[in-house]
Amino acid sequence: MAPDARLFVIERIAPERAGHSPLDRSVARADLNMLVSLSGRERSEAQYRALFATGALEIKEVISTAGEFQVMSVAALRGDASLDVAS
Repeated sequence: MAPDARLFVIERIAPERAGHSPLDRSVARADLNMLVSLSGRERSEAQYRALFATGALEIKEVISTAGEFQVMSVAALRGDASLDVAS
């Protein structure tokens, strides 16, 4: 991955603590559906940060959309040459 490259991940980001809002309920339904159907789950921003960090990536920005999804702008951690495919 080039040092100035960006990966854009479009996902529903779960709240750190679920509440009773319609958005929280929608995320909880999607989380259950993914768990039952695909053994997957919705993740919070902190969980995404930890996940990307294992791949030497970091979230640079989280952009809200008009709907339930957010766009995460992800980039390589500075100084990590292991992601440079040109070398």
